[in-house]
Amino acid sequence: MAVTGGPLSAVLDLKVLSGSLSGFGPGDIALSRLETGNSAVDAHVGQAITAYLPDGTSYRAKVTAIYDRSLGFGDVIIPASAAGGGHLGTPALGQILVRASSGVATTALAGRLASLSSRFPGLSIAERGAVLNAQAQLNTAQNSYGNNLLIGVIAILAAVTMVNTLVMATVGRRDSLLLLSRVGATTRQLLSMTGWQTFTLTVTGIGLGIVFGAASVLVITKVLTSSWTPDVTWPPAVIIVAGVLALTVLSVFIPTARILTAPDND
Repeated sequence: MAVTGGPLSAVLDLKVLSGSLSGFGPGDIALSRLETGNSAVDAHVGQAITAYLPDGTSYRAKVTAIYDRSLGFGDVIIPASAAGGGHLGTPALGQILVRASSGVATTALAGRLASLSSRFPGLSIAERGAVLNAQAQLNTAQNSYGNNLLIGVIAILAAVTMVNTLVMATVGRRDSLLLLSRVGATTRQLLSMTGWQTFTLTVTGIGLGIVFGAASVLVITKVLTSSWTPDVTWPPAVIIVAGVLALTVLSVFIPTARILTAPDND
């Protein structure tokens, strides 16, 4: 992110961990905790480093601050003066953050800023929450369709594979089930046995899936955020577990019931 001069703390709350963003200007650079942690840059406050702008131009600067809140913002902050001359591809400003002075209502400030739209075509004014929501909705709209399509295809293939495997395994037990039936086992006993086997299989499968899935998610979470605590949305997880349980029960009980109730079993 390239920022202009001024008191950044008045419009940005990046949770500075060390150093300071006051007086941030030419020759300075600020890095996120992630960028100075397990990532590519091993730097500390006061150290001089060389960064490269998008067009390949080198920028020699001193690290003046390391901050925590970089997700959704940026891992590197440089002064706009260092990025001038087309180094970022465009001289236009993407956002101008404004904070109302004490005693000035937000609506009044927005009205005054709106009067500038005649001088700056395309100017859009919104409160902080609206801007964040708009960005989130735009990102979600761009990514959700492709992601959901890919996840849906993978889920269907996994479901077909699981159902096919369980049905074939159940049909393969036909002779054993018929033998138990002939020696005196009732249909209720055989279905009860099948139920406990299905329960054990389901719990084992879901447990192993959670263990191996958690191993992957925790490693990715640690690399990206330096924390072992992932953000898990519970409703989709519950739906997945319920779907696996339902498919397992249907894939085992339907073939078993057909085997035990077929007319030629006597």
